[in-house]
Amino acid sequence: MRLQTNINFPSCPISEYKGILRNRVMATNAFYIDRYKMEPNGNDKWILTVDATYHEDAANGTDFRAVVDGYISVGRVQNLHTPQGK
Repeated sequence: MRLQTNINFPSCPISEYKGILRNRVMATNAFYIDRYKMEPNGNDKWILTVDATYHEDAANGTDFRAVVDGYISVGRVQNLHTPQGK
């Protein structure tokens, strides 16, 4: 496994960045909680729609928390898949 640098930027304008937080760990949760809704369309087929709910429930010290709070996040991650020969 190789260590890779992981950099994440908040979605606010650059003028609103609060700084850089280093040594962040990857959050294990997602920005969105997905729910799926199936509805029949009347022709023996179904329509599948995604109804995602955004949330900012992120643990302190994670890349997710840093970005939500307006910081650039820098951390190291282990790449589980590296192309052969790289």
